[in-house]
Amino acid sequence: MTTVVPGVLMVILCVLFAVGGLKLVQRLVPVAIRARHNDVAGFIYAVLGVVYAALVVGNGRGSVSGVVCHPWFLAQREHTQLGRRRWQNLLRHT
Repeated sequence: MTTVVPGVLMVILCVLFAVGGLKLVQRLVPVAIRARHNDVAGFIYAVLGVVYAALVVGNGRGSVSGVVCHPWFLAQREHTQLGRRRWQNLLRHT
């Protein structure tokens, strides 16, 4: 069995679980209580949107993703270049 089938099943299961939770909350929590939380939820979504935009747009220089990923990228690039030089030396001496 390939990884596509379990992946699709996992996505379907997660969506069904989320929809079930939504239906459960709508049934158990009155509309008046849920309406009071709309302002807070809107603010949270706005903050998440800004953070996501900073991560996506970041080019590795001064962005959030650059701060997190740049040292790892440099280490991987150095490791790759070291392997390339070793292969070149091996092939040159054969």
